[in-house]
Amino acid sequence: KHSNAKNVDINISIGSKTIILKVEDDGIGFNIEDIDSSKSFGLSSLKERILLAEGEVKILSKPNNGTRLEIKIPNKEDIYA
Repeated sequence: KHSNAKNVDINISIGSKTIILKVEDDGIGFNIEDIDSSKSFGLSSLKERILLAEGEVKILSKPNNGTRLEIKIPNKEDIYA
């Protein structure tokens, strides 16, 4: 919505121990250091939920260079099934 992307690639890998979600767009990007976490409810909420799932999240972005999001969570089949 905010990225003005024309293309978005989504990749989900489900392994026996880890689930990995990668989302990459060709949008306008942003400077991660400029994000005010007290006002960025979407990103802070995403990070909080991933941490609750014992996972990790990486956000890579640069102005005029798109954004890449990578989320890794443990595959706990008994919980996610």
